[in-house]
Amino acid sequence: MVYALGSTTIDLCLSLFTKEQAFFVNRSKYNINFVTLVKHNVDSSTGVLDDVAIRLTEYYSVRKYPVKLRLVTYEDFSNGKVYHFLTNSFYCQKETEYPCEFAYI
Repeated sequence: MVYALGSTTIDLCLSLFTKEQAFFVNRSKYNINFVTLVKHNVDSSTGVLDDVAIRLTEYYSVRKYPVKLRLVTYEDFSNGKVYHFLTNSFYCQKETEYPCEFAYI
């Protein structure tokens, strides 16, 4: 099951979704603190500007959600807006042409 969340405080929700083995997609807050673990190659012509595996670094966030997340930066070419999405999904559907670890959400 996949849950789409609004741009909210994520700390409490994330660990609950992971424990229930559910995936989520959440618009990232602009001020999250993280370190980049892995940077994946992307095709920017698709609108995906960045696709990285991250770990949260803020003290309380780390305590509540210590596992890695995926941060995808996407530009909507129709209006020029840039969006940042957080997810715990590092897997892809069989229909995608990309390897699972590089699949775009």
